[in-house]
Parts: sequence; C-alpha cells; structure tokens
Amino acid sequence: MSVGKICDAGCTAIFDSTSVKIYQNKHVNITTKNKPIIYGTRNSLTKPLYSIQLPTIHHINTTIHNPTIRNRVAFYHKALFSPTVATWLNAHKNKFLESWPAITATQITKYAPFSIATIQGHRHAHRSNIRSTKSKTGPLPLTYTASTNNTEEIVRTNNIFIDNIEITGRTFSDQTGRFVCPSISGNNYVFVLYDFDSNSIHALPIPTRKKEHIVSAFQKIVKRLTLKGFKPQLHKLDNETSQLMSTYMDNEQIKYELTPTGLHRRNLAERAIQTFKNHFIAGLCSTHPDFPLNLWDKLLPQAELTLNLLRPSRIQPHLSAYAQLYGPFQYNSTPIAPPGIKVLLHERPEQRNNSWSPHNVQGWYLGPAMHHYRQHRIWVPATNAERIGDTVTWLPHHVHMPTSTAPRKEQNMEYLCPNTSQNRKRWI
Repeated sequence: MSVGKICDAGCTAIFDSTSVKIYQNKHVNITTKNKPIIYGTRNSLTKPLYSIQLPTIHHINTTIHNPTIRNRVAFYHKALFSPTVATWLNAHKNKFLESWPAITATQITKYAPFSIATIQGHRHAHRSNIRSTKSKTGPLPLTYTASTNNTEEIVRTNNIFIDNIEITGRTFSDQTGRFVCPSISGNNYVFVLYDFDSNSIHALPIPTRKKEHIVSAFQKIVKRLTLKGFKPQLHKLDNETSQLMSTYMDNEQIKYELTPTGLHRRNLAERAIQTFKNHFIAGLCSTHPDFPLNLWDKLLPQAELTLNLLRPSRIQPHLSAYAQLYGPFQYNSTPIAPPGIKVLLHERPEQRNNSWSPHNVQGWYLGPAMHHYRQHRIWVPATNAERIGDTVTWLPHHVHMPTSTAPRKEQNMEYLCPNTSQNRKRWI
C-alpha cells in the first residue's frame, strides 16, 4: 500500500510504534474527535510492517447498472415477487436480505412502490369487528394513581432466558387446485409441503393428482430436506392416502397422520398453500403482459426462493427459512431480476447460424441459475427451450431498469398504473 499516493490524495497518515491512522483531511487536529478512515495495527508476527484492514466496497451487481434509489427499490420489489411492504421491511430489518446491495430500510419505507400486483395477490376481505359503530357499555376503568413516596431508584437489569427448542420433524403436505392452463411441460397442479421447524414452504409442479406423481414430488422434497438435516419424522396429510405413499413413508421410517374430513386447521399445509398462492399470484401479475402463461411452472423455483427469503426460521428466528436450509443467500453471486420480463440473450459466434446473424436472441427471464455464477435462466421462443446465459439485456415493462438518471414523471405513472386489460385477457 503506497503511503505517498494516500498523502498526495489529500490524506494524512500518522504512524506510531503500535498503530497507524489515516485521516481524510490534510490538516488534522488530533485533539478533536476526527475518526480515521483507515486504521491499522503493528503485529509482532509482521514487524516492522503494519496490518491494515481495508474498508469493504460494495459493488452493485451488473444486473442493475448504476441505479437510482426509486428504480432500485422498484426493481428489488418486483424481483421478490411483489411482496407486501411490511413483509419486505421485516425481512430486511432481520437481515434476511443482507447481501442485496445498496438498499436500506429507510429507502424501502420512502420509495416502496404502490404495486397493483401486490394487491392482486395479497388482498383479502376486510376483517369483521374492526372500527365497529356499535356502542360498547361496561364498567368504567379503574384509575391508578402513582405513588409519590417511592424513592427507590429503578435499576436496569439484563434478563437472560434459557429455553430448549424441540426439533419436531413435523411436515405437512397438500395439493393446490388445477391451474388456469396446463404448463408447457404438462403440469396442472402444485404439490406444496410445509416444514414446521424451518418454517419453509416447498412447491413442485405435478401433472395430475395420481398417486405416482404425488409420491414422486414428496420423495424429491424429502430427499432435499434430509440432505439439509431436516428429515421428516411425522408427516400430516389429507384425510386419505394411497398405499404407495404409505409404503414409502414406512420404508423411510416416517410416521404419518391423516387429517379428519372438514378439519383443515389440523393440516398446516392449508395455510402454507394460501401463503404460497398469494405470493405466486403477485409474481404472475408482475410479469410482462405478453409473457406466455404456459411457462408458469418455470417460475416456481424463484417463487419458492423469494418466499423463503422473506420468512423467519422457527428454530432460529434470526435466520430466514432459506438460510436455515441452504445457508446465506448471496445476491452478488446469483442476482435476481423481476420474473417474466423480456430480455435479449447474447449468442456467441459459434452459436449463430452465420456471420451475419443478429448477436442476440429474444427470450423471457425465468429466474437465476443457482448452480452457476451470475447466470440466468432464459426461455428462448425461437428454439422453444430453456438456456442459461450471463450476457443479458433487460427490457422491463412496468418497472424501469435502474439508470443513472431519475425517470420522468410519466414513466413513473406507467409503473403505478399498468395496463391491466392485457393481464385480464391472459387470465380469461
């Protein structure tokens, strides 16, 4: 590290026998409370050198090129499948999204967009007995007068609580209703499994509700949970099960219980399905109006990822449900973009038909490639297949791609008031 270049840049370096301090200004008054921008110590193992811990520089991923705050917040909101602002804010305050660059809780609160997709997926009927106009009569509350003779000082103490957290190994599963259209892979339903300990929700597409397809999806999720140390011990499912499912659970030494007919509250998968469907519908409403709806099952991995990123773990509340199973999510390694937006995927020279072919092919963004470094899953209509690429040009619609300049007023109105008529046609 060149001290001369630091001093030439207008900084001041002060060395002594045990430490080094570098200040930003040329004229530093040591008696004041000026904080050094770089601090180092002299370690006996490295004498006569000084060990300096350089400050961490957070680089915004190339997915969002030099964004403004408003566009960056809107971009992240869409990438998370348009959750409610309260859910997003709680996840950020609990540091579940710590690796997402250049975003703070204050920015989320101030610039959180008014998203129609969020309302489409998360709106429910108003609860009863709220702000009721009925008069409530009853005994008057007792008044309390504080004692003025109490001269004891209030001493603040640190309370420590110790508790045993039981790993129950409970899981719950059920299937959703038929989707509005078959997927391009022939899937019509979603198998949803809820793990109680990690508080995670898992979703896999299935073609039918036949026992073979349900058992196959259940086996995949059980294998995934077992590898992460959360093998199911007690599984609760619907009021009936097939002999194939019972045989598999007996072979895996998994106890199971059947839910009585009509008592859906005993199967927590019912609530998990509602939470998942709200999240997935909001994500589908965030897609491009021309996005093929028969690609809905291709969006399930990103929907499951973002949903578990926003949920706290039950046995370790300071971790997200995703981090409890797979470890911390690194946004810089696997960046995420809004689902179902139009992109241009770069084709290398050996992939083109001839030397005069365009350098890019149009496609649809499906989600991040989790086993690749900074790569994306793209559906290419020209070949009717999925590709993985790194050089992508984004063509967003409702949310504008973050740029170095503030968007115009009419551009913001496009996000606030999207063309819902085209979305309505897709659902019909």
